Amino acid sequence: MLPIELIRLQRCQQAIAADIRPGPLAAAQRNITAAGLAGKIETCLSNGLTNIDLHYDDAVVIAGLGGYEMMDILGSQPRKCQAIILQPMKSTPELRYWLSRNGYLITDEDLAIEVHRSYTVIRCQYDGEPYEMNPLQVQIGPVLSEKKPDGFVSYIERQIHRIEKQKRGEPRLSTVLDQLITMRNQIRRDVDD
Repeated sequence: MLPIELIRLQRCQQAIAADIRPGPLAAAQRNITAAGLAGKIETCLSNGLTNIDLHYDDAVVIAGLGGYEMMDILGSQPRKCQAIILQPMKSTPELRYWLSRNGYLITDEDLAIEVHRSYTVIRCQYDGEPYEMNPLQVQIGPVLSEKKPDGFVSYIERQIHRIEKQKRGEPRLSTVLDQLITMRNQIRRDVDD
């Protein structure tokens, strides 16, 4: 469980583990107690962040949900805290677009790569200023496209495969698909040189 690891690694001093369902929250409480961290991590039955009082120095992690669920959570009230870290399971381009249009500045992105799946991790902060992203940035991330972290080519390959299926219903994605293929080929050439 993430809050336990964050406390153990001394990345934070206190944490709140929240869930909308009592069952997972009870399991989290058992894990917290077993780890000896009951005084440092509290549990909260909450729909998103509605029952949590956030302060500017706080950081929020929302993981294991789809992008649309994350939009609902963040859209209910702008979150003016130090950092918001999102790990969407799906609908990542839609989430990026929403963040940009709703004043959440993407400050960092990274990848968590598994054998058959790539997970995007997005760090953002609410500043209330909407901004534009081009279609390629929406698809693969404004920071990821600059950083090109380990696993980036694999990530691009998965995006190409996804967009090839998706473009049948959205012809505008053909340009993005061409850009992704060009980017992938250029990175491969750079590695071979």
